[in-house]
This record gives sequence, structure tokens and C-alpha cells, in this order.
Amino acid sequence: LPWLRLGGEGVLRFDLPAGLLHLFGFTLRLEEFYLLGLALLGLVFLLLLLTLVLGRVWCGWLCPQTWLAELAEGLARRLGLTVTPRKISGSRWRLLLLHLSCLFLALLPAAGLVWYFMPPQLYWQQLLAGTLGPWPLGSTLLLTGLFYADLLFIRRLACQEFCPYGRFQTILLDVGTLTLRLPPEAVKSCLNCRVCLKVCPMGIDIRKGYQVECINCGTCLDACRKVMARRRAPGLIRYTFGVGNRGWRALITPRLSLLLLLLLLIGAAFGYLVSHRDEVTLQVNRVVGVEPREAADGKTALLFTARVGSRAGQAGVYQLRAEAAGRPLALLGPGAALLEFEPGQRRQLDFALLLPAEPLGERLEIVFTMVDGEGREQARRRLELPAR
Repeated sequence: LPWLRLGGEGVLRFDLPAGLLHLFGFTLRLEEFYLLGLALLGLVFLLLLLTLVLGRVWCGWLCPQTWLAELAEGLARRLGLTVTPRKISGSRWRLLLLHLSCLFLALLPAAGLVWYFMPPQLYWQQLLAGTLGPWPLGSTLLLTGLFYADLLFIRRLACQEFCPYGRFQTILLDVGTLTLRLPPEAVKSCLNCRVCLKVCPMGIDIRKGYQVECINCGTCLDACRKVMARRRAPGLIRYTFGVGNRGWRALITPRLSLLLLLLLLIGAAFGYLVSHRDEVTLQVNRVVGVEPREAADGKTALLFTARVGSRAGQAGVYQLRAEAAGRPLALLGPGAALLEFEPGQRRQLDFALLLPAEPLGERLEIVFTMVDGEGREQARRRLELPAR
């Protein structure tokens, strides 16, 4: 993802100095991170839904921890080492090769995480020039150490002892949840070859029934099929919907309906908020500590500062306007001019606002609007001031 670009920006990158998140063509500012929170909430409910339907498909097929463990164990076996869920053993020179290989492999995801905050092209350019800053270099080294320890020493221990998802998943088990198991009626056909136990990355015996440590990876299923194929018989271990093999219709439960409804509501709320985003962000504040100044024709000048940012995907021209009690007010200074913005650009503008000599009410409510080149309103902010 860090290497892919859309609209001149990475498809997923945090620009911390500017307070921006570039997300698949959208640019979210710090004040819009509630959209990110809503998206993450939706992903959480999506994961719960997948767990309810497919069991631990995340653990066995998608989790990065599983990928890293499979990578390290596969490499160790190719080097002729003995692999168990808790230990890798063998000759010293083979272990040394494994350590060096894992150190290099750990560097890749470590640098990959840094690239979500710094463009990879700039990262390599500065690294080769020896000008890489302390935070990207330090983060890379720290993460490399963590991934190195994970590849060699933690691996499946994280799934068995540290990860709360396996325990939490038992709460979500339903009568129709997809389960990997050895059906009771197939036990009598078992050859007791124990190959399912030997190949299990978690070190469990599936013949003893469902166990919370099982990650539904299907390794035992493949091994059993190979053994039984020599006897021209189908494998004994299989995936079934529910322990009782009730079929996919057993998935239709109130719990599933509730999760689907929540996902639809979150998706609708996210779509509505995204589609109704202002093209321009506008924040206006009066300059504190500067008294009003008398201007010509009895008017009063008040000093303001505005922070303006473009969310559009292309360059645009905008203008700041103000009114009070339905009457337009004159602006002086940089904020009064036509403003050209590049995509994602932010500016701070200082300007003076001229108030008429006659009173405009007990409390002065000023409405600031930002319009585009065609006069369409793109942002609106209200500011109340004490009556003069």
C-alpha cells in the first residue's frame, strides 16, 4: 500500500506534521479523524461478523502474526531445522543462517510500517544519502528488533498466551459457525497415525474435539487427506457449519441479523458524512489583545485570523465573505483576495473586518462563508461577538 499512489498521494499515508491522513483518494484532516474512527468501528463489526460466520478465519488465514510465523517456520524447515510450536532446534550453523535470514526478513515489515508515515521513495532516497532522520531510522531499528524477536522466539506463543481474540471468539461461536473438526462418526476410521498432531502449528490434537487454540488453518485437514488418499478414501477432518453440521442455514440467527444491521447503519452513517463533507475547512477567530480601530465613515475595524484548508482533489479558487444581520461586510487584507489552493493545501489568513457605524443588534453574529470560483458556498462558520 505505501508504494501505491492515487491522485498524486499514497493510497494510505499519515502526514503527521501536517495533521493529514491520505486514504484512498480522500484527504482527512485532524478534525475529521472521527471518520477514521467510524471506519475502524465498522471494521471491528465486520470482523465480528466474519467470526460469527467463518470462525477463526482471521487467525488461520489473514492475521499478520500467522503469516510471520509461517514464514519463519517454513524457512527453518528448508534449512533442515526441527520446528515445534515453541522451539526451533538444530545445528548451530543452520540456526545462525536462520537468525541472519530472520533479521533481514524483520527489516521488511519494519520499514513497511514506517512508510505509512513517510513516502517510501523519500525514505530510500534519504537512507542512501545518509540523511535519514532520527525518528524514521530509530523506528525502523526498534521495529526490526521486535519483528526479529517475534519471528524466532514468540511465533505461536502470541496466539496461545497473549492474543485475546481466541478467547473472545468463543463468545461469538454460534450453532452454525464454520468449524474445523473430526466428526465423531469418523473417529472409528482414524488410523491413529498422529500426522494431524505432528503438522498442527498450535500443537493441539484435533481428535479431542474443539479447542480454543485451534486457528482453523486447515493444515491437519490437508495432512489427513494425503494419508487417506493412499487408502483411496476421503480425508476424515473437515469443515462443517456448526459442530452438528447443520448446514449454512443455521447461520440465520438474531445475532447475525443484529450485526448485519449495525454494519448497515455504520456504513450509511459513514457514506452520509463523507458525501456531506465541506470542500473547504474554515476556522475563524478574532485576534485576542487587539482593540477595535476606528476607520473612515465611522466604521470599526476588527482583526481576525482564519485557517483555511482544501479537501478537493484538484486545485481551486476560493474567496472568503462575511455578513451580519443579512448585510455583507467588507474585508481588508490577505483574506479579502481570491485564494488559489492546491489539493490538500492549508493556509492561515489575517484580515480586518469593517463593521458599519450603526448598531447591528444586541449581539453581533457574523457569518463567514467560503465560496468557490463559481460562487457556490463550500464552508460556513458563525461567530458571535458582544454588541458594540
